[in-house]
Amino acid sequence: MDVIPRSSPHAARVAHVVLVRFRPDVAKPEIESVFKALEQLRDTVPGITRIRTGSNSSPEALGRGYDHLFIVDFASIAARDAYLKDQRHAAVAQQLLSLADGGTDGLIVADLDRGK
Repeated sequence: MDVIPRSSPHAARVAHVVLVRFRPDVAKPEIESVFKALEQLRDTVPGITRIRTGSNSSPEALGRGYDHLFIVDFASIAARDAYLKDQRHAAVAQQLLSLADGGTDGLIVADLDRGK
């Protein structure tokens, strides 16, 4: 478990977790490109404290084809809500959806609100 003190600059109020099942024909460079675009949002969208991207490394074999994921940490619920409406996020989301197996069917999204 990744425990970060609430006083840390990486402390997050909301963790936005997205599991991705890419289409079988999507090449590794395309995945890297969309994740790089996502990671760049941290520098342009206020309230993002950290973004982590990568492959599912669980040894449990319960991923059901969702072999990649990313986590966007936000300083507040308001920051998360603003991100969801942000045009820069929308552009990256469209890129991701074009690569996901079945569009939105290739995504699982959940948010963890860590409270105050």
